[in-house]
Amino acid sequence: MSEGGTFNINSQSAGVIHQAGRDMTIGTSHGTLATPLAAIADLRVALANAPLDRGDRRRTEAALREIDSELHKPEPDKHLVAGQLWRIVGILGDAGAAVSGVERLVDPLRQMAGWLGDAAGPLLGVLS
Repeated sequence: MSEGGTFNINSQSAGVIHQAGRDMTIGTSHGTLATPLAAIADLRVALANAPLDRGDRRRTEAALREIDSELHKPEPDKHLVAGQLWRIVGILGDAGAAVSGVERLVDPLRQMAGWLGDAAGPLLGVLS
């Protein structure tokens, strides 16, 4: 097809169609919860080793339980998960920049933000 020509699709059937700009990928996409579950497990370990006071630790553990519960549902609510991740980030921010091991927290948070996609909102930007 030459530049500027017309391209018509009469009927299409695909498992998933991803389009960004002029590029299109057609195929099947099988999402898996293995990545977010592993990321939450990593985040849980990193938070367990973070020097948080008792109240902050209880709040982060409650947020992790909420996320874990949501991830085990047939169709997890990504906005709910994102809200709980924001809660954790806020607790860490309130605890101060001196939280040691912060680099161990960033990777699982980035993985979760990537899985959340649009639902992550500006979370990914904060983690850059």
